[in-house]
Amino acid sequence: MENEPATGELLERKFKEHGLRMTGLRRCILAILVESVEHLTVLDIIERVLSTSLNTNVASIYRNMLVFESIGIVKSHTVQTPQVYYEVAGSVPDHFIDLHTGKAVELHHKALGIFKTAIVEQYGYRQEECYMRLYAYPIKIPTDSSGQDKS
Repeated sequence: MENEPATGELLERKFKEHGLRMTGLRRCILAILVESVEHLTVLDIIERVLSTSLNTNVASIYRNMLVFESIGIVKSHTVQTPQVYYEVAGSVPDHFIDLHTGKAVELHHKALGIFKTAIVEQYGYRQEECYMRLYAYPIKIPTDSSGQDKS
């Protein structure tokens, strides 16, 4: 599954390989994770699942997230906050971490890949895998009209 695009079909196959059934709740959680453009906390996932017509409870969602992580479908990341963020396993995008909010932001910039490859080749190696995580504070913290921090 490493370096394959994360699609619902590939993820469902991973469940079958581990002898697990694909339930409606699991299918719903997978769709939320695959379609998300940002990393989600378990609270984000719970909110999105509960906004569907699916009848479930918070404990079931937590249990399924543990199953997803144990079989390698999702990866969890902790930043410098107590929050845990989830993403579909497989691709390893570069990130920067907003140290003000704790949010992980994916970096999609072709020059980064070229730059990392050039550095490795300069030392006589071929890049196999690279994951870059930058930590940054916002230059300007968003505020509302009263001057209060919006984050």
